[in-house]
Amino acid sequence: MPGWLSHFFHRALLASSLLLPVSGFARTEVLITGEWPPYTGVREPQGGSVTAVVRQALAAEGMDVRVGFFGWNRLRPLMATNKDYSGRFPDYYSPERSKGCHYSNVIGESPLGLAELRTRPLHWSRVEDLVHYRVGTVKTYVNAPLFDRLASEGEIRTVESADDEGNLMNLLNGAVDAAIIDRNVYAYLISRSPRLKAQADKMQLNQKVLIVHRLYVCFSRNEDGRKLRDRFNRGLMSLQAPGPK
Repeated sequence: MPGWLSHFFHRALLASSLLLPVSGFARTEVLITGEWPPYTGVREPQGGSVTAVVRQALAAEGMDVRVGFFGWNRLRPLMATNKDYSGRFPDYYSPERSKGCHYSNVIGESPLGLAELRTRPLHWSRVEDLVHYRVGTVKTYVNAPLFDRLASEGEIRTVESADDEGNLMNLLNGAVDAAIIDRNVYAYLISRSPRLKAQADKMQLNQKVLIVHRLYVCFSRNEDGRKLRDRFNRGLMSLQAPGPK
């Protein structure tokens, strides 16, 4: 993660006074997200590190935000049908998705890697090398473009799970040779999940990173969404600006 992002993630988590509803704010925007700790989560401090950044960026522009948590597969349909939702996050950029979004500036990064068994490490240098393995994935997740194409064509054998924890359990149970997972999510889960924590010493992250996804807020693809995106970006920039010396 770039240094400035790490810095204002830290500031966002500490600046709790900026993250609470304030009656003096001009308006409240409603954004939606899914459960993806430590980035987002209804039980996480400030709703997760990315949620904290989103709140603080809007607070810098004098706006409050209410965040709704839904299943990931519901976010895009909800945005399309409910005009009360101003945007969703965190979102990967894609040309297809950009047709329905005014994308914000970058709010974080997701380094995607491969979890493996310590006794059976992967040997690969290119995505094409993964055709020799069974790879665990999570339903509805976007992975890496070439990987997803090869998987859809049947070149890479995949086993789908409902969530990241289930994906790692498949690895531990021998159903797959590797599990695609965000490296920060991996660290979070093996320290929090009782099932995974008990067997954490059996797993490790492969040293090679599959892809680093940048994270964005997808604001509604209309004039109000464009204006809100511009205000959000301005607030986001203010978080990066150095304070008085």
